[in-house]
Amino acid sequence: MQFAHRYLIRFFPLIITYRQARHLWSTLRGVLHEETTGFHPPQLHCYGGRAASGVRRQIRAILLVLFVAGSALPKQATASGGSNLTLSLSGLPDAAAIEVDATRACQTIDGFGASSAWIDEKITTDLATLFWQDDTLNGHIGLSILRTRIDPVVGYTSSEASPMKKARQANPNVIIWSTSWIPPEEFQTDGLFNSDSASMQGFADYLVNYVQNVKKNAGIDLYAVSCQNEPDVDLADYEGCNWTGKQLRVFVRDYWGPACEKAGITAKRMIGESVRSDLAMSNPSLTDTAAAKYVDIIGTHLYYGGPYQYPLADSLHKPYWVTEICGLKDADTSIANGIMWANQIHDCLVRCNMNAYHYWWLVNNNANDDEGLCNSNGRPTPRMYTLGNFSKFIRPGFVRIPATDSPAADVKTSAYYGSSSNRLVIVAINSGAETNLDITIPSIPEGKTAVPWLTDSTHRLERQQPVDLSESAFSYTLPSQSVVTFVLPDVDITLGLKTEPSRPSIRIPRSGVNCLVEVPSAGKPWTIQIVTLSGRELMRKRVPRGCHSVVIEDRRHCGIVLVRTLQDGIVRTSPLLLTR
Repeated sequence: MQFAHRYLIRFFPLIITYRQARHLWSTLRGVLHEETTGFHPPQLHCYGGRAASGVRRQIRAILLVLFVAGSALPKQATASGGSNLTLSLSGLPDAAAIEVDATRACQTIDGFGASSAWIDEKITTDLATLFWQDDTLNGHIGLSILRTRIDPVVGYTSSEASPMKKARQANPNVIIWSTSWIPPEEFQTDGLFNSDSASMQGFADYLVNYVQNVKKNAGIDLYAVSCQNEPDVDLADYEGCNWTGKQLRVFVRDYWGPACEKAGITAKRMIGESVRSDLAMSNPSLTDTAAAKYVDIIGTHLYYGGPYQYPLADSLHKPYWVTEICGLKDADTSIANGIMWANQIHDCLVRCNMNAYHYWWLVNNNANDDEGLCNSNGRPTPRMYTLGNFSKFIRPGFVRIPATDSPAADVKTSAYYGSSSNRLVIVAINSGAETNLDITIPSIPEGKTAVPWLTDSTHRLERQQPVDLSESAFSYTLPSQSVVTFVLPDVDITLGLKTEPSRPSIRIPRSGVNCLVEVPSAGKPWTIQIVTLSGRELMRKRVPRGCHSVVIEDRRHCGIVLVRTLQDGIVRTSPLLLTR
């Protein structure tokens, strides 16, 4: 066969014409088209040279003849006109391609937090600094929210106010809000909230007085109040009270909302906080216009369901918060546990458009489960640090922006931007083996640097060496079982929909069964993606600057696919019929 290769290449002009090669290939393609094989990702070859069309025809014809001979040319990088190179992408290490669209805005992030209910004495000054201080120190997680408990007898207590004061000492901007676990006895009967007018008005006044007393005694303006924690929970051996969705609607519409207005209370009103993320608890209030105007936040817990999207809340521009979740099984201090919770945070923010996320306790009050970010002795767990990969850098008011959700099987990524600080944040979660990333941020100014912060089995939210961007992109290797947050400071971005200007489209000329995808300009790196009409991704590759065309070859998939290219924020799409 090697002799056939040398013979055909050397004497090719004497034995076959380009037209004959086309005829041979047409016949062979008809035979191959009848075969049925499984899917294998197509290989890409990238051409950056400007060879004359005649030379290209000869090269293509040679490839056809060699294919008929039963073999293929070796795939290697060769010069093709001056400094341009023919580059075999199949010879490069695979990398997960991440594209960040820094021009479009999704939801606003209100923050990240946990609760101090019943554990005020466990919140030491040192832990308060670790939890809430907004700084650049390794290991500090920078929570921005504190959830506290309303006492069912007196409302305000100094013990519940103690963590509030410590949080504000660590960071004056911490958002503090409170939840009622159970109303005073006169407003409920055996754990069921009363529906009579006196009980509803009495409890509304009780919540108003609580907000006023926190301000009077602790000097703190509460951000929000929730009238009931888990109104649908099983009350066996549990402090709680059951409500119906209809009761919540009547209470907020006819009593609580008007009572806050009358007293000049500016604290936001939260409803929901279902133990199983049952949106039916809040739907009646949101579908009643008179009630909906008094509802400021929808809370939910994820113990027996969720996270779920909530289009109704989105349509009414109501913030949607996860206000409690934890592990209730045996204690787990592995990095895999931390990665699991990071994946849940990603799903809540990216796939459900939620605005805030709370773990349950800051410090566990039990010894044998995972209810706290710290164990019962105040020792931090890996899940605290993986939460910190979000909370430390994504501050209240940041906006989530589109990014490739899952660029590889075990990788999830998301991106956020803070206009007040000009900070771009990218969070990458790797649940599997070490993975190479190619991160592209079209339209970002040149000369920027990304600072990675790593949490894995040996690092606890620790700053790594900065990575310089080149042509609005950078590469990074994610360690196995890790969360890495990339922080890009001093990035001035104007969020808003970027329209595609009138530019030349991509070209896809055929060469036998191969297809050549050409972009108008190779001045900047670009990404090629091939997907089926059902949305299944067959291939995604980042193409370096200077390479203006890619050959799709050696494939086992046939049918109509979509070829997309992304370059400098511009997406171009073209249909393509693949045959075997």
